[in-house]
Amino acid sequence: MPFLRALSGLALACCLGAPLRADLDGRLGVLAGALVSSGALHGRSVAVVDGNPDPQDGLGQAMAGGLRRSLEGAAVAVPAETESPTSKTLVLTLNAAPQADGASVRAELRASGDPDVLWSRNAWIPSEDLPAGSLAGPPPDGDDSGVDVVPRAIGRPRRPPLQWDLSAGYKAFLPLNSTFRSVAGDRLDGLSLGASFQDIVLVDLDAWHADLSGQGTLQSLDYAGVAVAVVAPLRLGPFTLYAGPGGRFGSIQLNDSTLADGSVAFGNNGFEGVAGVKARAGSLGLDLRYGYDFAASYTGYHTLRLGAYYAFGR
Repeated sequence: MPFLRALSGLALACCLGAPLRADLDGRLGVLAGALVSSGALHGRSVAVVDGNPDPQDGLGQAMAGGLRRSLEGAAVAVPAETESPTSKTLVLTLNAAPQADGASVRAELRASGDPDVLWSRNAWIPSEDLPAGSLAGPPPDGDDSGVDVVPRAIGRPRRPPLQWDLSAGYKAFLPLNSTFRSVAGDRLDGLSLGASFQDIVLVDLDAWHADLSGQGTLQSLDYAGVAVAVVAPLRLGPFTLYAGPGGRFGSIQLNDSTLADGSVAFGNNGFEGVAGVKARAGSLGLDLRYGYDFAASYTGYHTLRLGAYYAFGR
């Protein structure tokens, strides 16, 4: 009987639909668990949105719905889609890219109205765990609807751009060698030009000049060098804490009127540890850093650096 066949088909679809949704929710549950365990939410509510504004994007909507359910299951407050984000709401944006054998999704967490990414993660979902029909194929032959069909771009999400900073600041060198300190003084004021890549690799070009008195024919000292450090960053909203090892490679020039060339230089390299904090508002920020030389070829330093920087690629 047609009615009984239709009823049995509906029942079969319902029975199969739940496992399919469960498979997708299980994949998204791993993503939700990573977000919760990261601590980026800090007890705040999070709105989940589909990064593709196209209302026909059923895949993105299905993923956003599944992630909302997973977060609610993890006791995370998720406002209704009709609620407007507040200053206390974080926004989790999902960007899905379907492919022939599945879909890749990138999740990015931001504060409402803030471009800074607080947390991000990529995930891959195979086609067998996706809702039926979510991987749209080419239009059927003979489509004369008059609507131009633009094929969906195939490929994994584009990697985020390189994030780097350029800075200029003041750097104080406090010598550790008592003999050198008795000649050059307790503090040497320097200029520092720096760059930071991904908040991990730090490079500084440093220079200072010291006029001397009471040192016979020795008139002044000049220093020029480069400092490189590799640090581990901890991002806390607009602040970034970091620490790690580094090296300093430089030369000190002694300017003496009795020398044939007027000056002589000697190397002064060192191995140091650095720690600091960065604060940023938009593309501008401040960087306060402390360094300590564990070893040096002549004199080590305590260093304090305060710089202003401009951020690119954020």
